[in-house]
Amino acid sequence: MAVATLAQDQIVPPKVAGGDEAPDEGFEILGGQEAQFGQHRYVAGLKKAPNNKTECGGSLIVVLTAAHCLRLTSAVVVGTHYFTGFADGELVTVTQEIKDPDGLVDVGILILDRNITTIQPVKVYVSCCQMKAPCSVGLVGIAWA
Repeated sequence: MAVATLAQDQIVPPKVAGGDEAPDEGFEILGGQEAQFGQHRYVAGLKKAPNNKTECGGSLIVVLTAAHCLRLTSAVVVGTHYFTGFADGELVTVTQEIKDPDGLVDVGILILDRNITTIQPVKVYVSCCQMKAPCSVGLVGIAWA
């Protein structure tokens, strides 16, 4: 299980070993707020290869992402501040992809080759579900823009 964060920070040097670019100033989320370095470390960056740029994002529950991102992914980086590479993060290989066999929902799960030791998963409040009562889960998306 894994996840990472990209916090666009003005202090990051333009070139860093393993993460060869500074966060891109051109990406913004309408109404979004800039994350602080190290905040939201449960956000996962999905990559075609370890040193490639992040193509999609997910969250550490397992790695929960969009099903349309699955075909793009062979590696996941967790805990990094950078969009390209994996400096200051942990890199893991994807071993299995799970999606709705009927393709009706755009939700995917990535199974990784080992446990992530540097990041804690997202905490999900499920007390109403454990009581077998009607329950809904509110979600907030956190990812790279």
